[in-house]
Amino acid sequence: LPNLRYVFFSDGLLSRLSDDEIEAAFAHELGHIRLGHLATRTVALLVPLAGCGLLDVAFRCRGHFLLSHDSGLDGSHPLAMYCVLATTLVYLAVGMSWYARRLEHQADLWACENLPPAPPFRLKGRQRYLPVLRRMTAGLPRHGRGWLHPGWPQRRAFLVETLHNPSTAARFTKQMRWLALALWGF
Repeated sequence: LPNLRYVFFSDGLLSRLSDDEIEAAFAHELGHIRLGHLATRTVALLVPLAGCGLLDVAFRCRGHFLLSHDSGLDGSHPLAMYCVLATTLVYLAVGMSWYARRLEHQADLWACENLPPAPPFRLKGRQRYLPVLRRMTAGLPRHGRGWLHPGWPQRRAFLVETLHNPSTAARFTKQMRWLALALWGF
Protein backbone atom coordinates (compact mmCIF):
# COMPACT_ATOMS: atom_id res chain seq x y z
CA LEU A 1 0.00 0.00 0.00
CA PRO A 2 1.90 3.07 -1.20
CA ASN A 3 0.15 5.51 1.13
CA LEU A 4 1.01 3.55 4.28
CA ARG A 5 4.80 3.81 4.25
CA TYR A 6 6.13 5.68 7.24
CA VAL A 7 9.45 5.96 9.00
CA PHE A 8 9.37 6.87 12.68
CA PHE A 9 12.26 8.24 14.71
CA SER A 10 11.98 8.65 18.46
CA ASP A 11 12.64 12.00 20.12
CA GLY A 12 15.59 10.40 21.90
CA LEU A 13 17.16 9.29 18.64
CA LEU A 14 16.59 12.67 16.99
CA SER A 15 18.22 14.45 19.92
CA ARG A 16 21.28 12.14 19.81
CA LEU A 17 21.99 12.36 16.08
CA SER A 18 23.23 15.15 13.85
CA ASP A 19 21.29 16.08 10.73
CA ASP A 20 23.76 14.09 8.61
CA GLU A 21 23.29 11.04 10.82
CA ILE A 22 19.50 11.35 10.66
CA GLU A 23 19.72 11.48 6.87
CA ALA A 24 21.86 8.32 6.81
CA ALA A 25 19.53 6.48 9.20
CA PHE A 26 16.56 7.59 7.09
CA ALA A 27 18.31 6.27 3.96
CA HIS A 28 18.65 2.87 5.64
CA GLU A 29 14.97 2.79 6.60
CA LEU A 30 14.01 4.00 3.14
CA GLY A 31 16.02 1.07 1.78
CA HIS A 32 13.75 -1.30 3.71
CA ILE A 33 10.73 0.39 2.13
CA ARG A 34 12.07 0.57 -1.43
CA LEU A 35 13.22 -3.06 -1.30
CA GLY A 36 9.84 -4.31 -0.03
CA HIS A 37 11.22 -5.83 3.16
CA LEU A 38 8.02 -5.57 5.19
CA ALA A 39 5.99 -7.57 2.68
CA THR A 40 8.78 -10.09 2.10
CA ARG A 41 9.37 -10.59 5.83
CA THR A 42 5.64 -11.10 6.34
CA VAL A 43 5.60 -13.78 3.63
CA ALA A 44 8.66 -15.41 5.23
CA LEU A 45 6.82 -15.55 8.55
CA LEU A 46 3.78 -17.13 6.89
CA VAL A 47 5.80 -19.94 5.29
CA PRO A 48 5.81 -22.19 8.39
CA LEU A 49 2.11 -21.55 8.96
CA ALA A 50 1.36 -22.58 5.39
CA GLY A 51 3.53 -25.66 5.88
CA CYS A 52 1.61 -26.61 9.02
CA GLY A 53 -1.66 -26.15 7.18
CA LEU A 54 -0.53 -28.35 4.29
CA LEU A 55 0.64 -31.07 6.68
CA ASP A 56 -2.66 -30.91 8.52
CA VAL A 57 -4.56 -31.32 5.24
CA ALA A 58 -2.32 -34.26 4.31
CA PHE A 59 -2.95 -35.95 7.66
CA ARG A 60 -6.71 -35.33 7.46
CA CYS A 61 -6.79 -36.97 4.03
CA ARG A 62 -5.36 -40.08 5.69
CA GLY A 63 -7.98 -39.97 8.46
CA HIS A 64 -5.71 -38.41 11.08
CA PHE A 65 -5.73 -34.99 12.67
CA LEU A 66 -2.29 -33.46 13.00
CA LEU A 67 -3.20 -30.16 14.63
CA SER A 68 -5.74 -31.47 17.12
CA HIS A 69 -5.04 -30.46 20.72
CA ASP A 70 -6.63 -33.67 21.91
CA SER A 71 -4.57 -36.45 23.46
CA GLY A 72 -4.88 -38.68 20.41
CA LEU A 73 -8.18 -40.45 21.17
CA ASP A 74 -9.71 -39.19 17.91
CA GLY A 75 -6.91 -40.44 15.67
CA SER A 76 -4.68 -37.38 16.00
CA HIS A 77 -0.92 -37.61 16.27
CA PRO A 78 0.25 -35.35 19.11
CA LEU A 79 3.88 -36.34 18.55
CA ALA A 80 3.64 -35.25 14.92
CA MET A 81 2.05 -31.99 16.01
CA TYR A 82 4.92 -31.32 18.43
CA CYS A 83 7.47 -32.13 15.71
CA VAL A 84 5.83 -29.63 13.37
CA LEU A 85 5.76 -26.99 16.10
CA ALA A 86 9.42 -27.65 16.97
CA THR A 87 10.38 -27.41 13.29
CA THR A 88 8.48 -24.13 13.01
CA LEU A 89 10.29 -22.71 16.05
CA VAL A 90 13.67 -23.74 14.62
CA TYR A 91 12.74 -22.10 11.31
CA LEU A 92 11.80 -18.89 13.10
CA ALA A 93 14.88 -18.90 15.33
CA VAL A 94 17.42 -19.86 12.69
CA GLY A 95 15.95 -19.23 9.25
CA MET A 96 14.17 -15.97 9.97
CA SER A 97 17.09 -14.70 12.01
CA TRP A 98 19.49 -15.41 9.13
CA TYR A 99 17.12 -13.83 6.60
CA ALA A 100 16.44 -10.74 8.74
CA ARG A 101 20.18 -10.07 9.10
CA ARG A 102 20.54 -10.32 5.31
CA LEU A 103 17.71 -7.80 4.91
CA GLU A 104 19.65 -5.42 7.17
CA HIS A 105 22.75 -5.85 5.00
CA GLN A 106 20.63 -5.16 1.93
CA ALA A 107 19.19 -1.97 3.48
CA ASP A 108 22.72 -0.89 4.49
CA LEU A 109 23.93 -1.42 0.94
CA TRP A 110 20.94 0.44 -0.51
CA ALA A 111 21.59 3.39 1.84
CA CYS A 112 25.25 3.53 0.81
CA GLU A 113 24.37 3.49 -2.86
CA ASN A 114 21.60 6.10 -2.58
CA LEU A 115 22.82 8.51 0.09
CA PRO A 116 23.66 11.79 -1.63
CA PRO A 117 27.12 13.35 -1.12
CA ALA A 118 27.33 15.84 1.75
CA PRO A 119 29.38 18.99 2.24
CA PRO A 120 31.97 20.10 3.22
CA PHE A 121 34.10 17.30 1.78
CA ARG A 122 31.40 15.72 -0.42
CA LEU A 123 31.69 12.41 1.37
CA LYS A 124 29.78 9.74 -0.52
CA GLY A 125 27.87 6.61 0.36
CA ARG A 126 29.92 4.37 2.63
CA GLN A 127 32.12 7.27 3.79
CA ARG A 128 29.01 8.94 5.17
CA TYR A 129 27.14 5.85 6.22
CA LEU A 130 29.78 3.84 8.10
CA PRO A 131 30.40 6.43 10.87
CA VAL A 132 26.65 6.75 11.40
CA LEU A 133 26.22 2.99 11.53
CA ARG A 134 29.08 2.77 14.03
CA ARG A 135 27.45 5.34 16.26
CA MET A 136 24.00 3.73 15.96
CA THR A 137 25.36 0.32 17.00
CA ALA A 138 27.51 1.69 19.83
CA GLY A 139 25.18 0.37 22.56
CA LEU A 140 25.10 -3.16 21.17
CA PRO A 141 27.54 -5.90 22.17
CA ARG A 142 30.87 -5.12 20.53
CA HIS A 143 31.36 -8.35 18.61
CA GLY A 144 27.91 -9.87 18.86
CA ARG A 145 24.87 -9.71 16.74
CA GLY A 146 21.23 -9.56 17.57
CA TRP A 147 18.48 -11.94 16.56
CA LEU A 148 17.39 -9.65 13.71
CA HIS A 149 20.41 -7.37 13.21
CA PRO A 150 24.04 -8.13 12.42
CA GLY A 151 26.58 -6.57 14.77
CA TRP A 152 28.80 -3.65 13.85
CA PRO A 153 31.78 -5.83 12.83
CA GLN A 154 29.66 -7.89 10.43
CA ARG A 155 27.97 -4.83 8.94
CA ARG A 156 31.25 -2.96 8.51
CA ALA A 157 32.98 -5.99 6.97
CA PHE A 158 30.11 -6.49 4.52
CA LEU A 159 30.10 -2.84 3.39
CA VAL A 160 33.90 -2.66 3.10
CA GLU A 161 33.92 -5.91 1.09
CA THR A 162 31.25 -4.60 -1.29
CA LEU A 163 33.21 -1.36 -1.69
CA HIS A 164 36.43 -3.12 -2.63
CA ASN A 165 34.77 -5.89 -4.60
CA PRO A 166 31.68 -4.70 -6.51
CA SER A 167 31.04 -8.24 -7.76
CA THR A 168 30.28 -9.20 -4.13
CA ALA A 169 27.53 -6.57 -4.02
CA ALA A 170 26.15 -7.75 -7.37
CA ARG A 171 26.19 -11.40 -6.25
CA PHE A 172 24.52 -10.52 -2.92
CA THR A 173 21.84 -8.46 -4.68
CA LYS A 174 21.15 -11.34 -7.07
CA GLN A 175 20.91 -13.83 -4.17
CA MET A 176 18.47 -11.57 -2.32
CA ARG A 177 16.32 -11.28 -5.45
CA TRP A 178 16.22 -15.06 -5.77
CA LEU A 179 15.34 -15.47 -2.08
CA ALA A 180 12.48 -13.00 -2.40
CA LEU A 181 11.22 -14.74 -5.55
CA ALA A 182 11.39 -18.11 -3.80
CA LEU A 183 9.40 -16.80 -0.84
CA TRP A 184 6.79 -15.16 -3.03
CA GLY A 185 6.58 -18.28 -5.18
CA PHE A 186 5.88 -20.48 -2.19
